[in-house]
Amino acid sequence: MIIAITILILGLIIGSFLNVLICRLPDIQSILKTRSHCPECKKQLAWNDLIPLISFIMLSRKCRYCGKQISWQYPIVELGTALLFLVLYLKFGLTLYTCYLLLVTCLLIVIFVYDQIRQIIPDEMVIGASVITLIYYLFNYKLYDFNSILIGMVIPVLLIGLIVFFTKGKGMGIGDIKLAGLLGLILGYPNIITALFLAFVIGAFYGLYLMAIGKKGMKDAVAFGPFLIIGFYITIFYGQEIMKWYLRI
Repeated sequence: MIIAITILILGLIIGSFLNVLICRLPDIQSILKTRSHCPECKKQLAWNDLIPLISFIMLSRKCRYCGKQISWQYPIVELGTALLFLVLYLKFGLTLYTCYLLLVTCLLIVIFVYDQIRQIIPDEMVIGASVITLIYYLFNYKLYDFNSILIGMVIPVLLIGLIVFFTKGKGMGIGDIKLAGLLGLILGYPNIITALFLAFVIGAFYGLYLMAIGKKGMKDAVAFGPFLIIGFYITIFYGQEIMKWYLRI
C-alpha cells in the first residue's frame, strides 16, 4: 500500500514536469533556464502555485495573479500520469520492466498531448523512448525473441508508410510512422497487430463522433498518434485476452 501511494505521488510530480515539457517544446533548454510562470501574465509562480493537482483545485482554476483560467491540460496530465504509473505497478509489480515502462510512459504522454494539441509528434520523444528501449533490451536480451521485435517494428512502419504514401500525407504523417515503429519495437509481433487494430478502430469511431457533432468534416485531419498510444496501452494490459477472444471467434 505504501509503495502504491508513493508511486501515485511520484506520478503526480512527474506529470507536473511533463506539462512543462509539453508547453516548452521544442525549446527544451528553457526548461532548465526559466522558472515556471503563468503563460498569460508571465508572472513567476510561487511554490504553492505548483503543487500538482492541489494548486489547481485551491486556485479554482485561475491564476493567482491575473485571474485567467488555467488549462484543464495541467490536472489531466498530472492525474493521467499518476494513474498510469499506478496501474503499471499493480499489473507488473516493482520490477525492472515496470521501471522501463514508467520511463517510456513519460515520453508517450508528452507525444500524446503534443500531437493532440499541435498535430506534431516530437522527434526528441520518439528518439528518447527508442534509446531507452534499446538499452533495456541490451541488458535483458536473453528474455526476448528479437525476430519478433524486428517484425513488430517493420510491420507498422510499412503499413502506415503505405498509408502516408497513397494519401500523400493527408491521413497520417511521417511522425506517425516513427511512433508506430517505436511501439512495434516495444510490443513486438504479434502484439503490435492488436495495437494497430485497436488504434484504427478507436480512431475511426472518434472521427465519426466528431463528424456527427459537427466539429470535423470528411477532409479535416485528426491526430492519429494518441490512438496509437491508446492501442498500445490496451495491448499492454489486455493484449493476450484480446488475442484469445479473437481466435475463438
